[in-house]
Amino acid sequence: MIKSMKALTVLYFAIWFIPLLLCLLYYLGIFGIRHILFDEVTTYIIQVVTCVLTLGSIYVCLKLFKYGQVVNSIKKEPAKSLRKYINWNTLRYIWLILMLLANMFTYYITDTGEVYIALGAALLLSTCFCFPSAQECEYIVNSEENK
Repeated sequence: MIKSMKALTVLYFAIWFIPLLLCLLYYLGIFGIRHILFDEVTTYIIQVVTCVLTLGSIYVCLKLFKYGQVVNSIKKEPAKSLRKYINWNTLRYIWLILMLLANMFTYYITDTGEVYIALGAALLLSTCFCFPSAQECEYIVNSEENK
């Protein structure tokens, strides 16, 4: 289980590393993405959909261990609770990475930066509250108030 927890920590730091690497590759000209010229309505729709998905994802990822189904799946078998905690955290991190990549690609494709830079910053800041720990898993298993 210690290896799994270390792998989860590596995945946590990958959330920060992958977007920075892609930005660096883009600005060095190695990772080329073409800007697509959309009309104003299409650009607006893309921005609204991306904004809603990103903000909803941040909310769900931050509140993941408050949902009853998640907590019950962790509490159901105490012997496998750390494994299930790691699985749920992995799902959360993969979702955050996918949303970061979606924001980056729409930023580079539409070439409108203000919205996506703010959303990307909010996503990265939300990861600060998602750091994995065995103590959190023990708290979830031992608490009676989680619903």
